[in-house]
Amino acid sequence: MSSVLDDNNWPLEADFSDNMIKVNPVIRPMTKDERNRARVKEAANNLKPCISCGNPARDVWCHFCMGEE
Repeated sequence: MSSVLDDNNWPLEADFSDNMIKVNPVIRPMTKDERNRARVKEAANNLKPCISCGNPARDVWCHFCMGEE
């Protein structure tokens, strides 16, 4: 076995066979009921926009921006 990796020579960890778990690549759009529930949940969380990046946050700063400061 040569040390060069090409299309016919892969290590055992790189198993690209058809036996792998199939994942549905299609993400369906939200239904009207799901969208309404998401809006109600977001409103109930009382999230305010982060003053640095504008993402929803519980405090003045979001977790990411607080870690960067």
